[in-house]
Amino acid sequence: MKLRRGVLLGLAVLAATTGAWAKDGKDADTGLRAGAEVSLSGPLSGTTLAFGGRVRADAVTGGTLAMAGGEVTVNGAQAERVFVAGGSVEMSGITADEVGAAGGTVRLAGATADTVHLAGATITLSGGFTGDVEGSGAAVTAAPGTSFAGDVKLSGGDVKLAGSVSGDTTITAERAEISGQFAGNVAIAAGSIIMTPETSIAGTLILPAGSSYAPPEGVTVTGGIARTAPVGGDGMKIVIDSDDGGKPTAVADDGGMGLSAWFTMLITLGAFGALALGVAPRFMAAAAHKLANEPLPSLGVGLASLIVAPTLLAAIAVTLIGIPFAVLGAAAYAIGVGLGLIALCLWGGLALRALARQPGEETRLNKLVGWTLMGFLALAVIGVVPFAGPALQVLAVMAGAGAVLSTAWTMRRARATVAAPRAATPA
Repeated sequence: MKLRRGVLLGLAVLAATTGAWAKDGKDADTGLRAGAEVSLSGPLSGTTLAFGGRVRADAVTGGTLAMAGGEVTVNGAQAERVFVAGGSVEMSGITADEVGAAGGTVRLAGATADTVHLAGATITLSGGFTGDVEGSGAAVTAAPGTSFAGDVKLSGGDVKLAGSVSGDTTITAERAEISGQFAGNVAIAAGSIIMTPETSIAGTLILPAGSSYAPPEGVTVTGGIARTAPVGGDGMKIVIDSDDGGKPTAVADDGGMGLSAWFTMLITLGAFGALALGVAPRFMAAAAHKLANEPLPSLGVGLASLIVAPTLLAAIAVTLIGIPFAVLGAAAYAIGVGLGLIALCLWGGLALRALARQPGEETRLNKLVGWTLMGFLALAVIGVVPFAGPALQVLAVMAGAGAVLSTAWTMRRARATVAAPRAATPA
């Protein structure tokens, strides 16, 4: 009962604060839909929030549409803003000022939008895009025939861009493959670069300093090749500046790829969460359970650690010999806080799952990661609350850290208790 009241309170805050996102104070009405299966269609007034195991929207119209679930499908939407997150996300027929999508798998078949922000393990693009597109993921693919009327910024492990781009293109990846027609400048920072024959670049091809890459025969680069100095020591961040009399040059990008910190954090959380849940599923489940059943003691431990840990590490670092141990201790504490965030978001996500009346107990890793991301979304929205929001976020994260520290201590004592009788037993 305590858990359900907490979930309902969190969702109430989520619904109330999301209404503040409405542009110029319009569309203040907020509607909340939650359940195992959620289906939306037709006109929607104001801001609409939808949470569930499977969430689907068909031919909807409205102000702001925010959807989250294990599987999310949007087939036709006209709104000011569309935000979607889930384990699997599929979108098509989107018309909006701003589009944002994050998930394990994200597929977007074109969008009539000023800006599109994407984050996911796997991102697949197709169709036509009328504005700027930014995407980050382990694998990002723009299928052959995809067209972009604005600028394109993609980052990830493996980036494949095929089609046409009317604006400038920036790619940061381990492996980058491009083909098609590029009307603007193309900046690429990648360990491996592949350009297919008949690729045409009307602007300048910008590469990191020291890169020996040369386009193969059949590739046309009208503006020539420029090589820029590495940025941040890794040569991986490049932006394009055309102030020098219309001649493009490469300059340092202090703000990264331009993807919002929110989406970057979502990707980082997903990767860290998958690692934590994959390596230590029982420990993370136990930490989330402790947080749900002992929230105040967990918060007390977390807040106490903020005082004890820095004091103890400073005392250890007084001597030269103690410095390495202090560094290791600081790293361990940071990992503990990170695991606390995962435990907090896992609890929040599973609470949303329970509210959506999903049957049985979830044990699949990809689904657990998806629900953890749902919990992070709820935590992020709480931060919108003026003044109190950021403070609530900090307290929640420290409660999660306290739950992790308490669980680790409990498990250690349990192992010691079991080992003691064995050691006392005569051979």
